[in-house]
Amino acid sequence: MRYPRVSRQWFRIRDTYGVEVEPGIDDALAIAIAVYIDRTHEDEVRRHQVR
Repeated sequence: MRYPRVSRQWFRIRDTYGVEVEPGIDDALAIAIAVYIDRTHEDEVRRHQVR
């Protein structure tokens, strides 16, 4: 099974992601998964900073 490849680089003020999707993979789904993972990670980081 092939998975999309996500890379994270810092450009300017905000993070920028590149999503490399192989043919036959749903582009929108791959991007949605990457966004979900990033948001979940950021929520966890903020949760631990508050304590």
